[in-house]
Parts: sequence; structure tokens; C-alpha cells
Amino acid sequence: MIEQRGDAFYVTGPMTIATSATVLTEGRKLFGRQGGVLDFASVTELDSSAVSVLMQWQREAHQQGSRLGCRNIPANLKNLAALYGVADMLALK
Repeated sequence: MIEQRGDAFYVTGPMTIATSATVLTEGRKLFGRQGGVLDFASVTELDSSAVSVLMQWQREAHQQGSRLGCRNIPANLKNLAALYGVADMLALK
């Protein structure tokens, strides 16, 4: 569900409540202390749990002194983050 190519991490498939635990764990294993850029171009479906996963990844990156950028952000992820008031925190503007 997450593939690393260089400093980019490509999230693929659904980011829903059904996959959130798996996606969260995969991200934790890959990101480590290095940080990088999350690419959401291949996300096929998402719900509000995607916001929670992204918040946790950002929180852990910050604690480790690294940064995770985002690109190709689906409009519905931006909308959910704005609805919950966390778009700035997640750098999704």
C-alpha cells in the first residue's frame, strides 16, 4: 500500500477505516527518521480515517525531527482536513 521511490512515498489503494491500521503501520516502518514526501496520486478511496493516519504520521515525524511533505492530495482529503480544522497542521493547503 506504500512504496518508496527515492525520497517519495507513494500511497496506493484505499485509505479507509478498513485499511487504516495497515497503512499506519506500513508508513511507520518506511518513514523512520528520514522524512520525505507523501504522494497520494494513487489513492483510490478515502474517508476520515485518512486524516487520522496522516495526523499520526506527521506527529511521529515531528517527534523524530523529520518532516513529511504531501503532494497530489485528493480534494476530499483537503476538504476533510479543512472540516476538522487541521489542514494547516497537515500542510494540505
